[in-house]
Amino acid sequence: MELRLFLSWPLSLKIAGVPALFLLYATALLAQTEKANFTLNAHITGLNSPYVVFSIKNDQNKWVSDTIPVSDNRFVFSINVDKTTYMRIDPKMPQVVKTVIRNGRNQGYIPSICSYIVFFGSPGQTIEFGGDILDFVNAYPSGNPENDDLAAIHRKTFPLVNQSANAYLKAAQLDESDSTRKSLEIEIKKLDMEVAFIKKEFIKAHPASVASAFYLQDMMMRRELTEEESLRLSDQLASSLAGNPFYSDILSRVKGISASKVGAVLADFSAPNVLDNSVFDIKNTNGKYVILDVWGTWCGPCISEMPEMKALSEKYADRMMLVGVNNGDTKEKLLSFVKEKGYTWTQVLDKQEGKTFSTVFNVNGYPTKIILDPKGEILGKYLGTTPDFFENENAQ
Repeated sequence: MELRLFLSWPLSLKIAGVPALFLLYATALLAQTEKANFTLNAHITGLNSPYVVFSIKNDQNKWVSDTIPVSDNRFVFSINVDKTTYMRIDPKMPQVVKTVIRNGRNQGYIPSICSYIVFFGSPGQTIEFGGDILDFVNAYPSGNPENDDLAAIHRKTFPLVNQSANAYLKAAQLDESDSTRKSLEIEIKKLDMEVAFIKKEFIKAHPASVASAFYLQDMMMRRELTEEESLRLSDQLASSLAGNPFYSDILSRVKGISASKVGAVLADFSAPNVLDNSVFDIKNTNGKYVILDVWGTWCGPCISEMPEMKALSEKYADRMMLVGVNNGDTKEKLLSFVKEKGYTWTQVLDKQEGKTFSTVFNVNGYPTKIILDPKGEILGKYLGTTPDFFENENAQ
């Protein structure tokens, strides 16, 4: 999986355990107006920060955060949840932050999962969280099956993820031609593979586990599995997981694997164009080719290639439509951005009436571009910043 830092820099390596691509979360107060039905009691040796920061994704798929006071290595956290939800807490301990230093300058940090307190929050549950703070969070949840299973995975993978992150930090300080850096790249790749193997073996051995569903969904989203592996592992999951949000996402992504293959036909896709409140409908493209560009303002590569997208749309305006599918932004933020930049092509939001386009089409990286002919047949799917996309489109 390709690593992305919060601050851009040129090192291109791979690392185990990094959360989803371009993970950015907005700080905001987390309102808790309903009576809490989930409680976490934490006692973590070495947790001497005055507070920790809790984060969760809201209904708009945005990370929102709030602080929790710490006293004598302990804190208690309560919240109201309506379904099993993956949660994380930042311990605010400098030694677990994987800061990248190159040429004496801070180049950002690696958002490694082992730098966080992570657990499942479920309605009606009280769980414990214990362990210690090393140069990673060597602490794990317990108290119900889903968290016991999550802990079983993390006890094996967190030390390996930490080794991978530390090797990355060393490699970041070396020139690309340095033989030590090349050795570190090999080490990181091996650690990646070992972590992935552990997760896959757990999924196979525990097909009814919520943790299995969570990690299969996560691995599919982060391109740690081939499509064949995704289909095989999803078939092995127990039907008792029906209704679980992670399992539901897996089923949508499995459908998306077939729906987004070259040669498949996108027969039904419509959504409001947020620029003028008209409705974009794939059935009414006036005989034009369509490029669906799945992007977000938080995605650096998405933004960097938009001038080229603009030039492409203007060059072929007589026979091509460009449609932006925005992920992760509010309507207001999207409108502000495109108006400031002068981008006038159709823009729709990723989430539409209970469906999420990026899940339905198994989008697992940004930007993603899907090319359709006038009949809606998929001609190509491009992931990331790909020069060959522009070369191919300009050649046609």
